[in-house]
Amino acid sequence: MSVISKAFIQEQGNGRLREEEELVVDSLNQRGIPITLYTEKRLRRRQLPLDCKSLVVGDMLCISLALKQLSIPEPQPNDYPASLSEFLHRRIWRLTLGELELRLRNGRYPAIFAKPATRRKRFTGCVFESENDLSQVYGVSRQEQLLCSEVVTWVSEYRIYIVHSEIRSIDCYAGNESIQIDIKKVQTAFENMPTFL
Repeated sequence: MSVISKAFIQEQGNGRLREEEELVVDSLNQRGIPITLYTEKRLRRRQLPLDCKSLVVGDMLCISLALKQLSIPEPQPNDYPASLSEFLHRRIWRLTLGELELRLRNGRYPAIFAKPATRRKRFTGCVFESENDLSQVYGVSRQEQLLCSEVVTWVSEYRIYIVHSEIRSIDCYAGNESIQIDIKKVQTAFENMPTFL
């Protein structure tokens, strides 16, 4: 028996859904779970009757708003679990935005990718090559903790959907779909994941 009694799926306006939301809707329809489409505005205004048996599907901001409405603490980001470090193929380190700014001004850094370390989507992760790129983080505190990494070129990006420790779907999210993912590496990485995932 399902513990989900109803689902709220974020729409992009006029009932338009992104690909991932469409996949969830198809699955929920097969299970006979009632679906309500919503916009961020409705969630922000607390117009959705959320409870502990509600499934909320949407972007990071909407999930954060739903957790707040349900009085559930938002989990701390763990974007690069130590158990998966061998699969990153690049160095990861922490800086504050102020430290990054100083190093860029002094010309002491090659291009780096940086994103917020503790508050999701405080700004969108991006590549910083010079002091001019700091305009992308206008208004963000210089004390903001960052996760930094060497810049890499992605050929393709895949998302792996896991339910009850079973891989349910592997979908190309961006890039060249003809380049197949190494399923053995995926399985090894999955076996190394922290149990909370």
